[in-house]
Amino acid sequence: MLSALNALLLLLTQGRALALFWVLEDAGNSFNAFEATMVVPQQPVKPGSYFIWLGLESTSSSENYKPVGNGVLQPVLTYGHSCAPNTGQIANPNGTWYVSGLYVNLGQDNNFPEAFGCKGGNVMDVMPGDHLISSITRMPGSTTWIQTITNKGKACQPQSGGVPLSKNGKDCSVQFSYDMMNQAQTFAILEVELLHNATVDFNVEFRDILLSTDTRDSSADSGAFCSDAAVLGTVEKCTDIKLSEDGLLCKVHSCVFRASRVNPITETVRPASKMQNAMVVKQPTKAKLAELAAAMAAKIAKDAEKALKNVATSAVKSGQQAWEAASAGADAALAEVAAVLDVKKEKKGKPGRR
Repeated sequence: MLSALNALLLLLTQGRALALFWVLEDAGNSFNAFEATMVVPQQPVKPGSYFIWLGLESTSSSENYKPVGNGVLQPVLTYGHSCAPNTGQIANPNGTWYVSGLYVNLGQDNNFPEAFGCKGGNVMDVMPGDHLISSITRMPGSTTWIQTITNKGKACQPQSGGVPLSKNGKDCSVQFSYDMMNQAQTFAILEVELLHNATVDFNVEFRDILLSTDTRDSSADSGAFCSDAAVLGTVEKCTDIKLSEDGLLCKVHSCVFRASRVNPITETVRPASKMQNAMVVKQPTKAKLAELAAAMAAKIAKDAEKALKNVATSAVKSGQQAWEAASAGADAALAEVAAVLDVKKEKKGKPGRR
């Protein structure tokens, strides 16, 4: 738990990302599904952390933004260190590509401590050339979102969190469900995120992209959504973008992040539109981070104290030890937060998410 917290806070000072954004403008509207296919790239030559993902996120103007606040639903293809839980399910998490559904909330505008942190499902290792179908879908009649990542045509490996979807034992997949408490998801993201000096010398392509909304959005009529004008274009190239006649479904044949553009020292400066300004995420203050860390630490201690009260008489001694360990962990968490906040920022830019 502590290493995940440390990784999250480090991203506030060291993260860098390059991304595409599609944003909804109408109050009360929300995306309800996002899907894309990608081919796993070759293994990186240079050490670092590599994150390739699609995601859905809210803004402060999204319906039911509080109490959950700013976080991102993201099935992530990862190489290197990540805050993803359950990486112990695969044999070599630091030397292979792997996937997992995640919900990451760094605590911006958050008054719901239970949502803070890096949460995820099972982890599945994949190989270069594998075809991955990633989806994020709100379950019908529910406030729960389910992420599914399927390795098409591949059987599950012996040490993996994946389960077969097809009767022939292939199409290995992992899933992760999370209740967003009816929060509207109003911008969609395709992203290649590089940390710890990671660089790539290969193109990254998302194919067969599907993005659907609850209602027809005015951004579709203005050309700001599901059109060539909606593509930022300085880093990415998308082809064959089509909006359905009812305006509810956007289909994109392909979006490519070109290798020569993925690795600049600083991000390309793009003119800020009204929608892009709405997506600017403010870094939480030190006081806010300390407050969130304290809330997490208090919850750890509270849970341990509850467990202590419930143990049988014969197990009181072991329960007391558990409470003491949790209290020590809480103190360590606070110390770790303080240490991370003193890390000197090497670069400025949009904070990462894992």
